[in-house]
Amino acid sequence: MHGTSKRIGGNTHGPTAGRRSTPTGEFWFALYRGLGQLASAGAHSLRWVASRRAQRERAADLAERLALDAATLELPQGGIWLHAASVGEVRAIASLSDALGERFPKRARFLTVQTRTGRTTACREFDLPVRLAPLDDRAVVRRLLDAARPSLYVVVETEIWPCLLDDLARRGIPAALVSARLSPEKWPRYRRAAALYSRTLSRLTWLSPASEADRDRFLDLGCPAEIIGPTGNLKWDGAPPTIDREKRDRLFEELGAASGRRWVVCGSVHPGEVKALIAALENAGGAGSFLDGSWGLLVAPRHPHRFDEIAAEVEAAGWPQRRLSEGLRADRPVLLVDRLGLLPSLYALGHIAVLGGTLVPIGGHTPLEAAAAACPLVSGPHRAHVDDLLAPLAAAGGAVLADDAPSMASTIKTWIGQEESRRLAGDAALATVNERRGHAARLAVALGDLIA
Repeated sequence: MHGTSKRIGGNTHGPTAGRRSTPTGEFWFALYRGLGQLASAGAHSLRWVASRRAQRERAADLAERLALDAATLELPQGGIWLHAASVGEVRAIASLSDALGERFPKRARFLTVQTRTGRTTACREFDLPVRLAPLDDRAVVRRLLDAARPSLYVVVETEIWPCLLDDLARRGIPAALVSARLSPEKWPRYRRAAALYSRTLSRLTWLSPASEADRDRFLDLGCPAEIIGPTGNLKWDGAPPTIDREKRDRLFEELGAASGRRWVVCGSVHPGEVKALIAALENAGGAGSFLDGSWGLLVAPRHPHRFDEIAAEVEAAGWPQRRLSEGLRADRPVLLVDRLGLLPSLYALGHIAVLGGTLVPIGGHTPLEAAAAACPLVSGPHRAHVDDLLAPLAAAGGAVLADDAPSMASTIKTWIGQEESRRLAGDAALATVNERRGHAARLAVALGDLIA
């Protein structure tokens, strides 16, 4: 599309259409660019030190950040550059990468990420070149762009880099921000830098907001209305497929769960959450179902280094527990999942899901793994990071948004006693996920119109 105009989502524009600037925006961009140069100089120094100390991995990471590694010169030319921040965004963009591969089978793709954990995940899940993202310094950006000469740049969610987007626009390379989000919690910070963000967003070719609320926030920040396309969130496409009955029965057997114990899955929990939930269940008179062998808590901590801390909380509450690593038996009311990577499968065993990160001020973790397993959800009050996903689930009856631990315990107690209500809520959660899948395919069509 270089230098031409195309109609996308009802709007006609080219890669640099709507480019806007003000003296204030130019001032802040110049200041930002200067800070980027300082950061780049610091990275060069750190790379030299790491090389002198034989810190090969650190030196190699910094070389990637500076686009000085040999792999930079081996990037596929004229391909599609995909970018994601970390693990969550990597998984969100996976379905879009597949859809673009199907639509453009002869056009190469490569992925950049901001974190090493994101790179590790992407290398495991993507069959394409993966590297750490370049520092947002003009000299670094130009090295990578000169090597790759991408035909399209696609970034997911909120990775907005002023120097990179400015250079892409100068070269006539279309840039798209998809599943675009602006966190309500960080909104005051965005507003304080509105002049810089307005200038930067005008360098985009196309933006697809994750929700209507995000659309409004991007407009308030100065994003040109003519580049904004339809809303949609790629995370719905990234929800895992429903586990079939055979695999579910096998998991039950492996856990010794065929005895009839039913499970409340506490997924991605943080310290303080299980303690609060157990206390609330006891106060609500709901502990008996767990202590008499009919129900159990499957507790999956968010971070491995918190296993012992959360186990101590359970012990202090006086509830018998077993760690999964000690044996796959469900003979105690609490089973602490101290192995990584099992949570999506464990939701298939669940009859109720408690959303981690919502009983403490974290903001919540994805509800989609539980919803895709037809597991009804209950969330605590701290859900700012996942409100856009929880809202449609709650509207359909697949999730309950509790105000505190006592109301969460009350919901669990109600669902324990009402099997049909629980089943209908799980079915509603799964139906909501399935209704919203397919955004990646629609995005691939729209993004295809941007490519020359």
